Amino acid sequence: MPDLRRALLVGIDQYDNFNRLGGCVNDVHRLQPLLAHHENGDPNFDCVLRETATRDSLIQDVQACVAPAADLALLYFAGHGSGDSN
Repeated sequence: MPDLRRALLVGIDQYDNFNRLGGCVNDVHRLQPLLAHHENGDPNFDCVLRETATRDSLIQDVQACVAPAADLALLYFAGHGSGDSN
């Protein structure tokens, strides 16, 4: 049986409290075909792309990505970050 590889690719350009970014969504759309198949066309990662996310939806997506049966899980995030004392 082939390995089950999952990739969650999150690229967020628009935030409520930050200036709009211009490349995060583009990043995940360009990365997806590179991860989805090997150079010879064989399947590689089963990719899920997200261009928007709430905290809860992101937690659900990460949980689905690392759910049982996954042999390898990858999370790629492009977007703003923020510090928090917690």
